Amino acid sequence: MDATRLRSLAAQAIQHWKEFQPTRYKALKKAGTLNAEALNAAEMTLNEQAELIENGFPPEIAWEMVRERYVFQPEEEGASEEAPASEGYLLNLKLNRIISEL
Repeated sequence: MDATRLRSLAAQAIQHWKEFQPTRYKALKKAGTLNAEALNAAEMTLNEQAELIENGFPPEIAWEMVRERYVFQPEEEGASEEAPASEGYLLNLKLNRIISEL
């Protein structure tokens, strides 16, 4: 696995969590596990993407299927006044769960 890509994705996770999951971000930072959790999320994302590619999915599709599972998770409730997750987004999450169980 490309260490530079892993670190870059972990840094993106931290920024995403800080903005869209402030409760999680603060808890991980307080526990001293923020960097470790971000690296773990990045590693799981890249591993699952690689598995999907090995199973015939194009890289872009594989990325779309896994990116919100660990790194770019949805905004936590109450983090902003924006609309809740769309029906299409929720269906995509359900599809990702079904595919991961295959």
